[in-house]
Amino acid sequence: MKLLSILVVVFLSACASRTDRVIARAGHCLAYDGYYHASAGGDPKALQFLQTRAEWLGVHVEYRPKDHDDLRGAAGLSWMDEQGRHVFVNADLSINGRLEVLAHEVGHMFQPPLASRMEHEVFAELVSVEVCQRLGHDTTTIAARYLQADKSALRIGRTHKQEIAFVVDILT
Repeated sequence: MKLLSILVVVFLSACASRTDRVIARAGHCLAYDGYYHASAGGDPKALQFLQTRAEWLGVHVEYRPKDHDDLRGAAGLSWMDEQGRHVFVNADLSINGRLEVLAHEVGHMFQPPLASRMEHEVFAELVSVEVCQRLGHDTTTIAARYLQADKSALRIGRTHKQEIAFVVDILT
């Protein structure tokens, strides 16, 4: 009976969601610079799929050179105004980098409105992790490193788990 209990505990911990694993990893690491480091390579079909899906949801997506004034030094930027929803992505990133950033920025379009800026970043990054995974690109380590700077906001990943899953479902 004791062996069965141990096996159940091991099985359940192995079944933790990717979101839970990213949150746990980010919460236990030392502080990190928080800067985005894109991964190399990528599948152009996955990027095209996500862009098409975002545009189907009413998000206007544009790619800009990294030194373009619209990006303000960021890898991506998103906002909503009376004309609609907009995303700029650094065109100089690898395909995987553009996929990661596009998923993150589109995640901002569906974030909880009353959350803090740090919670918005965590929400969008957790959406990006799950979307990228479904499209064949694992960003668990990259996301955990990025989120280390936002440890106090990691709780949104647990309190808004259903909302994150919903956004991932509509994007993939």
